[in-house]
Parts: sequence; C-alpha cells; structure tokens
Amino acid sequence: MRQRLARYASALIVSVVSSYCGLARYAAADAAQSPACSLRDAQAWQLSLDEPNEEASPAYILRVTEAFIERCPDRPEAASAHRIAGLSAGWAGQADLAYTHFAKAGHMRDTEALFIAMASAFHAGDEQAAAAFSADAFDAWVSRIARRGTGIATVETLPGGDIISVSFAPMQADAPTSRVWIARPANGAWPAALSVKSDAQLTAFHRLVSGKEAASLTHVRLYRCRQRTLIGRSDSPIDQGALETLARESMLAYLASPDRSAKGQFDICLFADDILPESGIPGRVATQ
Repeated sequence: MRQRLARYASALIVSVVSSYCGLARYAAADAAQSPACSLRDAQAWQLSLDEPNEEASPAYILRVTEAFIERCPDRPEAASAHRIAGLSAGWAGQADLAYTHFAKAGHMRDTEALFIAMASAFHAGDEQAAAAFSADAFDAWVSRIARRGTGIATVETLPGGDIISVSFAPMQADAPTSRVWIARPANGAWPAALSVKSDAQLTAFHRLVSGKEAASLTHVRLYRCRQRTLIGRSDSPIDQGALETLARESMLAYLASPDRSAKGQFDICLFADDILPESGIPGRVATQ
C-alpha cells in the first residue's frame, strides 16, 4: 500500500514540478489572487508525501493530505488529494472517512482505489455507489488491456453476472501465455478470479532443483478478495480444454454464491491486483 501511495505521490510531483517550471512567471499572480493557497502549497503537500518528516504511515499521509484539502479545496489537485486520502483512510480502517473522500475524488481509474471505494460504499450501505465503483474498475481495467495490447478479453453475460476471460500475451520468450477468468456478480458482490500464471522467479527456483533445462512452472490459483487457493502447479503443458472447463465451472459456482460485504462491514479486498492483474506475468512471487 505504501509503495502504491508513493507512486501516486511521485506522479503528482512530476506533474506539479513540470507545471511549476513551465508556469513560474504566473506563480506570483496566482499567489496574489489566492493568498491562502497557491501552486506552492500544492508542491509543498506533494513533497511532504515524497519526503516525509516521519514514518509515511496511512495516518501521516491522511493527515497531511487532509490539511492540504482544507487549505486548498479548489486547487486542481484536490480530486487526486481526495483519492489519496480515501486510500489512506481505507487502509487505516476508517470506512466512513474513506467513503466521504472517494465521493469527492471524481473519476478514478486505478484498481486499488476503486476496490477500497467499493468496500467503503458497502460499509455505508450505498449499493448504487458500490456498483458504480465496480463498473469503473472493470471498465478501466479492460480498457488498459486493449490500449496496451497486452491481452484479449472476452465477456460472457449470464443471469448471475459476467464471466470475463483474458488471454495475456507472453512477457518473455519461455513463458507460456497467462490466462485469467473473472466472475463479476451482477448484484454488486465482490468478484473472484481463476488465474494461470508462469512466475519467472518461482520457475527459476524450480530450475535450481530440477535443472536449468526444466520447463516453466505454471500455477493455477483461485483468488477471492479475502482468500487465495492454490489449485495446482505443473511444469508440463496443461490441457487447455480441461482448464477451460475447470475455470468456467469455478466461476459459475462463484456467481451462484458470491462473497459480499454487509452494511456496516468493512472488508478491504486483499487480492484486488490479482483479480484484475495488469499483465500476464506478475511482478512479485506468490507464497503458495
């Protein structure tokens, strides 16, 4: 979570520094027109995230970000500040505060923020907002896959929801194409996914034991928001027909009885980035 917030902060800093350098001649006029808040305030806030003077905990990030929002509610950066505040409040367990900030964050596209926003909406009993955040998360994710050309997605619409299948292009020469099937319930419940991935580092460990000529090690896992299950692993080719059948049956079973958060319950989705992966080959190693 902290690394994700740091990336948000870094992106914002690049933006503000570029703006600051390009618009330096307007800074004095900006300060004169709005003495309580100027571009310098936005830069100071963003630098406080990038170079914190104490541990960059969710509480710290929330505190400095809310201070900026209170001081500069009309700055162009305010929407991003509300998003970062919502993320921090969510990871700090403050569901109501996260819900308030996300309601003011405008259009969001990143998976983690949208999933935490869903959790805060479930907690508030706002099923309409939760459904909207879910739709935004899926739409943005499918759009990124299409725009980047990293995979091909197909959607099967069923009475209980959608089954989305994505075939990712291989990211390295000896890695098989990764697949993911996602069950997206129609009633606003949490999604789940069955993924097939060839983890580069786990394959490297496998080759230390089995020899450097060993084939890539493929893992099949079922991800729910609060649970990860290893279905199987193999260094032999997986029967694609059997795999398709397993995935579809698993997703149909999940759609029949999906995980949901009741009003007043605040459960952050721990595996959001695995349910909606950004590429076929993950950047980290799963522990099982």
